[in-house]
Amino acid sequence: MQLWYQLTRLEKSYDDAINDLSKAIRIDPINCFALKSRAYCYYQLKSLEEALCDLNMVIILGCSDENTHIKKANIIQESKELNNLAKEDLGDGSYNDASLDISDTKGKQKQY
Repeated sequence: MQLWYQLTRLEKSYDDAINDLSKAIRIDPINCFALKSRAYCYYQLKSLEEALCDLNMVIILGCSDENTHIKKANIIQESKELNNLAKEDLGDGSYNDASLDISDTKGKQKQY
């Protein structure tokens, strides 16, 4: 229970940091330190696309270093691995033709 609580608090800390960093970026859109820091927070929360967007902006602004490019490459690799795992979970794709029964707000069954 305590580990779950600590992880929840840590996630909230990253969320709070993202909110604060986003405010700083709205004030100064070319603040590379804030962009790099927000990318790190996004990465820790596994929001990989957002992290990549911030790192790409750092690169575009010309304030990247080798660590920025290494982090970007690592995130791209991790994204590919997650995508491959998702494809494996779907198996042969036989789920594509499955129909779903979903209850509408009146409790009737609709076929999709």
